[in-house]
Amino acid sequence: MAMLAWITVVAQVVIQTAGRSGEVSERTSQQLKDIDRTWILLETDLRNAVGVNLQIPFSEPLPAMRVSETEEYILSFVRAGQSNPLLLPRSEVLRVGYRLEENVLWRDSWIDPYNPIEELARPQQLLDTVESIEVRVLPPAPTGRSVDSGPWLDEWPSVGQGSAILPLAVEVTFTLVNRREDAKLRRVITLVPGA
Repeated sequence: MAMLAWITVVAQVVIQTAGRSGEVSERTSQQLKDIDRTWILLETDLRNAVGVNLQIPFSEPLPAMRVSETEEYILSFVRAGQSNPLLLPRSEVLRVGYRLEENVLWRDSWIDPYNPIEELARPQQLLDTVESIEVRVLPPAPTGRSVDSGPWLDEWPSVGQGSAILPLAVEVTFTLVNRREDAKLRRVITLVPGA
């Protein structure tokens, strides 16, 4: 009887451990899928960025791209290539903005790029485990030399740059919650040069 009881206890511990391992594995797998989806969406948006100023009625024109740690949107820009499968009468240009709110990374988009009022934005939750996000840009030549030698800027548009000019590249770094300090996710995304 004692031997049977001991085998039952050991079997129960093994089953519980396997169940917990499966849950952790599934959670980690879902987090990796969310991270990959976020990178794909961000890269697609940036590769379709266009250098146009949007003249907002009764206001100053918005720059083609804005990078600022002090504003609500860490990164906001105008992109082309908005799909229109129903062939509705609308622009193929879209304004998008990325913001971090309570460890959640959001992507807001405006169907009408000339009316970027927050209430009209379509929010999309991307990641819910982001501790911080850093965005830097590589300015066009002659200021920007290369990805390795920089100089990388924390704000865009910079002084002396036209507001319709796009940088050569954008570097995005995510720090996830409950990760080691040296485990930051970083990507450098090149843009099509020109205005």
